[in-house]
Amino acid sequence: MLSLLVGCGPAGPETKPTVPVEGKVTYNGKPVANAVVSFSPLKTEKGHYAAMGITNAEGVYSLHTPFGGTTDNPGAVEDDYSVSIIKSKTEGLTPSSSEAPSTENMAKMMSGNQNRNSGSSRPMMGPPRGGSSSSRMNQNDSEIPVRYALPGESPLKVTVPGGKYDFDLTDK
Repeated sequence: MLSLLVGCGPAGPETKPTVPVEGKVTYNGKPVANAVVSFSPLKTEKGHYAAMGITNAEGVYSLHTPFGGTTDNPGAVEDDYSVSIIKSKTEGLTPSSSEAPSTENMAKMMSGNQNRNSGSSRPMMGPPRGGSSSSRMNQNDSEIPVRYALPGESPLKVTVPGGKYDFDLTDK
């Protein structure tokens, strides 16, 4: 009888294979520490997953993909992404590298951002519900140009087959 119960529990969240993704973020040639790096899929249909990481003191990050629940896989799913990078002057808006990357911390950063984009199931970084991008962060709050902070406005786009993705941010 016991053998019939094995494997009958609830299934975990749907996951896809991930590939290692890492890189370095610099601003005008200097490492950006404690910045949130978010890869948001360009496609909004179900089955496309955002990935996220936080830079260390040298500006180095590695991505993790939160699939929901306690499922957190290192790397990112192969896909086309818009990359956003957030580095706030305000303490507490971006977590320290000692807090990252854990499923719990990534969920906190992405909470409230699911299912907001035309029925999308993918997490997105962006303005809080009911807010505008300008209410999320303005240039006075950001240590880097704010244009890099929002997936829809960031000029950073990548196609992930895995590997290293360095970003040298500038004022231009």
